[in-house]
Amino acid sequence: MNKYRIGISMAGAVSAGAYTAGVLTELMETLEAWYNAKEQGLDVLAADGSKIHFDAAEIPTHMVEIQAFSGASAGGMCAALFAFCLGRGGLETMYKSWVKDIDMAPMLDTSDIPGDGSSLYALLNTASIDKIAHAAADFAYNPAMKWPAYLSDNIDLYLTLTNLEGIPYGMNYNNLPGSLNQGVMSHADYSRFRLVKPGYTGTIEEDAMKLDPSEKKRGTAHDYWSELRDNAPATGAFPFGLKARKLRRNKKQYEFREWYFPILFEQGVPKPHYIKPGWAAATPDAFDLEFSDGGVLNNEPFELVRRRLALNVGKWRNETAADKADGSVIMVDPFPTEPPKTTGTAFEDVPAIQSLAGPLFGAMRNQSMFDQELFQAALNKDIYSRYLISPVRKDAGGAYEKTPLASSSLMAFGGFIHEQFREHDFQLGRFNCQRFLRNHYNLPLANPLVSYAADASLLDRYKKAGWVQERDGEWTMVIIPSEGIMSKHNQPAWPNIPKTHTDALRSLAYKRFVRIRQHYVKGFATNRIVESAINLGLSVKFGEKWFSGQWAKAVEKPLSEAGLLR
Repeated sequence: MNKYRIGISMAGAVSAGAYTAGVLTELMETLEAWYNAKEQGLDVLAADGSKIHFDAAEIPTHMVEIQAFSGASAGGMCAALFAFCLGRGGLETMYKSWVKDIDMAPMLDTSDIPGDGSSLYALLNTASIDKIAHAAADFAYNPAMKWPAYLSDNIDLYLTLTNLEGIPYGMNYNNLPGSLNQGVMSHADYSRFRLVKPGYTGTIEEDAMKLDPSEKKRGTAHDYWSELRDNAPATGAFPFGLKARKLRRNKKQYEFREWYFPILFEQGVPKPHYIKPGWAAATPDAFDLEFSDGGVLNNEPFELVRRRLALNVGKWRNETAADKADGSVIMVDPFPTEPPKTTGTAFEDVPAIQSLAGPLFGAMRNQSMFDQELFQAALNKDIYSRYLISPVRKDAGGAYEKTPLASSSLMAFGGFIHEQFREHDFQLGRFNCQRFLRNHYNLPLANPLVSYAADASLLDRYKKAGWVQERDGEWTMVIIPSEGIMSKHNQPAWPNIPKTHTDALRSLAYKRFVRIRQHYVKGFATNRIVESAINLGLSVKFGEKWFSGQWAKAVEKPLSEAGLLR
């Protein structure tokens, strides 16, 4: 039987990774419940109150198979956590890491600020993130673990990274003898892992790192599981706020990276090409590179998964027509941007030199994320190979909330302020995923994958169960049945925390602010007398009263306006 192939791409989100974790948890638990029902049968309560019994053989019989994940920043962390959860045999670590363990208070601890004037690597303390990553990766293979039938025997995981040094490439334009080649640097990087079912004997590409749960042991031995553990904080190393990360790389990870050029396809079959970087003569086979947040240059790594799904069946394009689609990419994006507006009035004049850095950086980042081909495909509503799950929440009157996530404040760091915020976003992710599966993720019965549902013995019962629904004048079948299989989720209550909590965080934040200020003064002061004088002056101008005012504007005001603070 043909399987419907699924890829999941997860955008950067900072603390709203809790939302993505909720979506991922709901998706996997629904698949697990559906496949269990295929073996056991199910009683479904119809909308009219009647009970419908389905034998195991009558449960929607088509198959799905998840073949690839990609993630940037928080999305990359979720991809890594999924691999750890699969190895552990349960999704509990996904919830624990994103809702229970991560928090702002330990990020404000000052133990990472050196007292000798040596380097400080981030505005926030990232030791707690390392602790979470190590805890998630600390497990040993359980031979009783069952590999889910809805997962491919080998799954590609891509974690995007921003390579601060870059990978060099040279271009030769048949230039004059003795002249220089044109050199370019690639900074939009990624790590590729291959998560395999124990016993898998297939080929692993040279640029991929093999993750076999049966090879996982406890401890700190350096292996590809520890590579995944170290790559997770690296993809989420938000610039300035969180520490950039050093990762060991091998030449083969770049020399055997697959490049695809449609103009070179032979008879429509994509074949990889390999381009050797222009390594310096002394470059060793293994070397260290510094990486920052993968979302800086590729915050929505949709293309990596789209391409992998197609290549897995020897194509460059996935089928897109409603009656032919045999796979799709689900994009999870907690912060999709509204359509931009250019008014011509953003700047009254050419920006002054001190005002140019922000707009210039924003322009470069926005352009790096613009893809003309993807843009064209996204505009076509008849394409059935790409879907988006993003936050949706309604107010008491039924209107859509403009800000549905509790973690939206503080440049998306707001979720770290309180567990209630992360709990809300996690549960909203579950709620939105369930609604997506029930109401939007479907195929017309003309599609061969689900055409069996048109059988007279099943159609009416499937309609009553909610698995076959009318969409735009035609009958469609849900791709992943949830109705009657999973208990319905309600929209989570909007959280509201006491001001005493933010007061406590403000105190911790001020102590860290002072320590960072003193750290940099110590670095450039010529002697202790100068150091003391500068610190005294700064404490007068930028003291606790000033800091409290800034905190009120940056933290408390937006939380109050959002109804999150009482």
